Amino acid sequence: MTHRALALFLGLLLACSANAQTADDSLKKAAVASLIGDVMTVDTYRPRVGTGIDSNHHDVFPFHTPVFDHTALFAAGDALTQLNPAAAVVSPAVPAPGSDSDPARLVVDGKVAPSNAFISSLKEQGFTHPLTITKLRPPARLHLSGNTVGSGNLQGIGFYVDNDYRTSRGDTGETGRGFTAPYVYIKPTLVELGSLQLLGEEAIMASVARSAARNKDGFSPWGAMTPEQKVGMLKSLIKRHVTEAVPLLFRPK
Repeated sequence: MTHRALALFLGLLLACSANAQTADDSLKKAAVASLIGDVMTVDTYRPRVGTGIDSNHHDVFPFHTPVFDHTALFAAGDALTQLNPAAAVVSPAVPAPGSDSDPARLVVDGKVAPSNAFISSLKEQGFTHPLTITKLRPPARLHLSGNTVGSGNLQGIGFYVDNDYRTSRGDTGETGRGFTAPYVYIKPTLVELGSLQLLGEEAIMASVARSAARNKDGFSPWGAMTPEQKVGMLKSLIKRHVTEAVPLLFRPK
């Protein structure tokens, strides 16, 4: 490596370190709120009738235990602590959805909503950053054997089921009809309270598909995973992708 190349490399390294240090030092007390785990949806594919019409069948199941929210909170908290071990990370009580304190409404049309009462409350408690994890509702994009498939829109966490798509197992080559895909469609958002600046938002659209060929009864793709595996895969997707997304929220704009 030449002296010039070394100098450029060191300069870049110092610049990156400075940026990271600035982001880390600004993080004093973070409020982390997750609003993704109240329901789980099973979206079953049905052939589309007409352009732009979501004809899928959606079964929405209330989830009365906070297992998925806890997974998101722990992942975000650990990631924030990695950025600044001295920062306090707290999970405050979440105001009611739809209220004037709804954490899902901290940002409206790409701008921080200063009238949101949750912001005032956090400021009074000395928080410097709220990090909210909310549901996202984009078109379905499921990853299966190197392809992207799906129809309609998905939101939050759940399972996309296609009973007709021809699939095969990558390990044995066994074929089957249909697949089930646990998905996590969520959005971490970070705000700096002092300036009421939106620091970053990251769209997470993660999924993993399991072919019906894994189902020993040979029929429904829903049986490709046990109930324990279904819950475990959702938790794994949340933990992995929230952990990866949080540092990206601090990237210089």
